[in-house]
Parts: sequence; structure tokens; C-alpha cells
Amino acid sequence: MVNQQLLNGSPEVMMILFVLSIAVSLIAVLVALDSQDRGKSKTHSILWFFAIQLFAPAALVYLAVRNRGKAQARNAKAIETFNCPYCNAPYHEGDRMCSQCGRIL
Repeated sequence: MVNQQLLNGSPEVMMILFVLSIAVSLIAVLVALDSQDRGKSKTHSILWFFAIQLFAPAALVYLAVRNRGKAQARNAKAIETFNCPYCNAPYHEGDRMCSQCGRIL
């Protein structure tokens, strides 16, 4: 659905992209100014500006994908339960004793 909206130039998607580009530009300017305040040369500050402009979209994509992967891994671990071989009560991986019957697992 999002791909179709991007291809059609949906106003909502265009607005989000515009706001993101303004935010990235503002961050790049702030980093360049901070670089100059720390005593770096003007060339160094300009390089920081362009580095932020070029790599910020890739960093945002990475963060989006990385967070989704962690959430999926957490959900997979949360669902994983076993049953006690003695009383058939559920327990989680890593438990050493059954909470129902008290036997060692």
C-alpha cells in the first residue's frame, strides 16, 4: 500500500518526506555549526554537513529495520513455553523447577 502511495505521489506521503528532509537538513546544519564551535576547520564542517545529508536516509532505514527485528525476536521468545513432563503445567525456557508440582525440570 505504501509503495502504491509513493508511486502515485500521495499528498500525505509527500508531506512526510518533506518534513523528514527538512529535519535532516536542520540536523546537518546543527552538526556543522557544532563542528565549527569545537574548533574544526570550515572544510571539516562542510564535510560533516554532506555526510549527514547523504547517510541520514540510510541510517533511518537501518533503525526502522533493526527495531522491527528486535520486536519480532522478543515476541518469538515470549511465546515459547513448554509443559512439565510430570504435571503438564506450562513453564518458560530457563525455569529449573515446575511452579505447579515443584519438581526439578
